[in-house]
Amino acid sequence: MAYRKTVGYRAELERKKTATRIRALENILANEKLERNSRKKFENMVDEMRAVSDETRTYKDGKRIVGRSQEDIEAALSRLTELNESATVYTGDRRRGFLFTQNQLNMASVDAEGSVYTKAEAKIFYRATQKAWQREGIGEHERNEAILQYYGRTNLAAFVEEVLNMNKLANDAAKVLDERRKHDSDDEDTEEAQRNDTSDGEKGSPTYMTLVITMEEYDTYIKPPTR
Repeated sequence: MAYRKTVGYRAELERKKTATRIRALENILANEKLERNSRKKFENMVDEMRAVSDETRTYKDGKRIVGRSQEDIEAALSRLTELNESATVYTGDRRRGFLFTQNQLNMASVDAEGSVYTKAEAKIFYRATQKAWQREGIGEHERNEAILQYYGRTNLAAFVEEVLNMNKLANDAAKVLDERRKHDSDDEDTEEAQRNDTSDGEKGSPTYMTLVITMEEYDTYIKPPTR
């Protein structure tokens, strides 16, 4: 069992972790809209992880690497462990962020207090992305992951913001109708306003939903051409 304590064994395990972290980071870099400085930072992290991972090896192409001491490998292994921990925090934060946003959308969908989104915003988001999740085999609990995968995104909160920004007209209309519902004292008008605040039951969808632009419509008719 002494083999399990050797530098070579520990380095091999750490390199496997590195490969997993690099795949996760590259997926984020490929699919997520990042600020220029953030993108550069994580690209550099991936490059360093690859380089330091190689520095923990004692053999390359079947030949022993000359001049690389055990102290060198120990130092590289220590640095690789730090890089893996940093990458784990970053990708873990993404997962926690996904779960938080998913919970906020769920709360908004049932008009629960405390959500960062309104009920209308949740409706608009899911209507705009319905092609991604209204498919056979995708249940309610899987729809947010299905949406991200379908549209090539990794950050749920950022994508919700993106969809709501392109549906500002529908969202503004929803806010007007909500204010009308809250302040209108006339019974007939109040009933009409309440009709505009639900997409379920016999009363049908809110009128602002007719203004929702789907992702497919945006990409086809509105999105600026890439130069």
